[in-house]
Amino acid sequence: IPLGVNLIPGGGLQEENCKVTISPIDTLNIYGTPAALKTYKELILGDIDLSKIDFDDRSVEHTFTLDMTKFEGIHLYEGQVLPEKFTVKVELVNVATKELEIPAGNVKSTGSQDLDFMVQKDYITVKFRGDAEQIKKLTAADVVLMLDLTDKNVGPQSIAAKVVLGNNFSKVAAWGKYQVDVDLSKKR
Repeated sequence: IPLGVNLIPGGGLQEENCKVTISPIDTLNIYGTPAALKTYKELILGDIDLSKIDFDDRSVEHTFTLDMTKFEGIHLYEGQVLPEKFTVKVELVNVATKELEIPAGNVKSTGSQDLDFMVQKDYITVKFRGDAEQIKKLTAADVVLMLDLTDKNVGPQSIAAKVVLGNNFSKVAAWGKYQVDVDLSKKR
């Protein structure tokens, strides 16, 4: 039976962007009840959260152990040696990164009808990662930075921005968290 990992999408990365290699072995010889053998198509070593892969990394390695007792009704054949540790290497494929300067005019707000804002800089630099084809097409015009002005007061402040992309960029994500420095004033 093959060994595997659960790849949790995030940070602009999907399962299809990953080539997974498991060592020292990637299969085990097992026996068990018919129901158990039907239930398990692979034995999952654990989860890898793709959003935790650093922006500039092209591959990462994780170490897992395998607890056979969590797979009910399945046993190793006598003589099958279970390695103490498994190394899982995830290589990123068809992934690109891009840094864009998002103009102040692309900053929008929600949450308050009686506040105006003025962005203190001409642009905000945002990093993106994801599908190479979509990254190639991504421009600053495709990006909006949303500020929630709920419960904010008049005056200068730094507000967390949510990066919003158009529908054509479902396999791309902003990398990191972004703050926008604004001056808030009452609407006239």
